[in-house]
Amino acid sequence: MKKEDLELLLKNRPFTPLRLHFSNGATHDVTHLDSILLSDRVAAVASGDSIWMVAMMHIVEVEPLATIHA
Repeated sequence: MKKEDLELLLKNRPFTPLRLHFSNGATHDVTHLDSILLSDRVAAVASGDSIWMVAMMHIVEVEPLATIHA
């Protein structure tokens, strides 16, 4: 995924929580805008006391959590 594509989703107001799907089958929920930082090649996602670093090319799908819980 390109940084710009994910940035567009993160700019939605009000912020919509997202579920990131990775190429290895793992997922991670982004429930607060402050819990993700993006560079051109890497996304840093905070979860509790941990920070997950993932290459942008390994984000294969982004799903709005509102559609999951509806």
